[in-house]
Amino acid sequence: MRQDIHRAIGPQLFCALWTVVILSGAPLLLAQATGGNAVGTRGTPTPASQEPAPLVSVRLVSVGTIAGGSTGKPSAWFGGGKGLRLGESMTGAVIAGSPGDRNLCAQWGSMGGTVDPNQQDALHLWLATIQPTKVAGDDITLVVDWKRFDAAGQGGREARAGGSQTMTLKSGERHILDFVASSAPAPSTCESVVVHVEASLVDDPPLANTTLAYDLWLVDQDPSGRQVTRHMEIAGRQRESISFRFFPIGWSADGSPAPEDRRPDMAIEVSGTLTGRLLPDGTLRIAVRPSRSVRAGDAGGSAGYAETTLSMKPGETIRMDIPPSGPGILRTHRTSLSLTVRAW
Repeated sequence: MRQDIHRAIGPQLFCALWTVVILSGAPLLLAQATGGNAVGTRGTPTPASQEPAPLVSVRLVSVGTIAGGSTGKPSAWFGGGKGLRLGESMTGAVIAGSPGDRNLCAQWGSMGGTVDPNQQDALHLWLATIQPTKVAGDDITLVVDWKRFDAAGQGGREARAGGSQTMTLKSGERHILDFVASSAPAPSTCESVVVHVEASLVDDPPLANTTLAYDLWLVDQDPSGRQVTRHMEIAGRQRESISFRFFPIGWSADGSPAPEDRRPDMAIEVSGTLTGRLLPDGTLRIAVRPSRSVRAGDAGGSAGYAETTLSMKPGETIRMDIPPSGPGILRTHRTSLSLTVRAW
């Protein structure tokens, strides 16, 4: 019987699910709940012109690989700190390789592109200028101009690699610029060095130290008013991406809520991520990235992904209503996701 159910409702379930995802990504129908009375409204993000100017922390980092295959911690870098405004740039250098034993584990970093006289004979020198040019959500666009100079004898250097690259990274991600292998590895030395650039969005204190608590309710209601609810509370730091997953909501083949002690004929699984920020004006900007999948019997189902950004106040509850859709009994159900966020 489970296979028959899957064949009968599978395509329609996918259409219902996809409709929900599309709506949540763009003109998601929202209801702001106040004292249990919902007032319909359409959620729209605050225009970008009203956003505070973002700060971007950038670093150029060298990491050595120890003989035997283990990768060490970042050995040298420049950058970090309080961050750059869009259009500002930072220049610096990382250096690797002591000339005597050609040990690439010997690494240094410096700001401003200057090199300590004691490090002039290092085997490899990377010079880079990093400029953030655009921020869209968690995506950071950088322009990186870099060169690698290798020792060429008698104190000279030759440019061996480099260029100008434009790249877009998620906050916290890194992008590899260069790789150099040692010409004379020894058991106690680094066999190679990887140089990468990384970028992160940062906030001025005390916003950077904010903790956000998320209170989530998933509710499915049939025409008689019977509800199946799921609840969870999670917390994360400012700008931290937090995962959530609800226990599946199940229905019997006749459309009634399935007993919790047996496998349902049909089930919806809702999961996703939340990334929140407390803005200087006290409002919250919450990026909701939901994933909804449908199962019928033992067969796998369809899944959809989307993203919407909510602008809300701490303690305010936003309910995201999923419009009725799907075949038969599914059209008579009302499903919603409610979110309350507090900051401290």
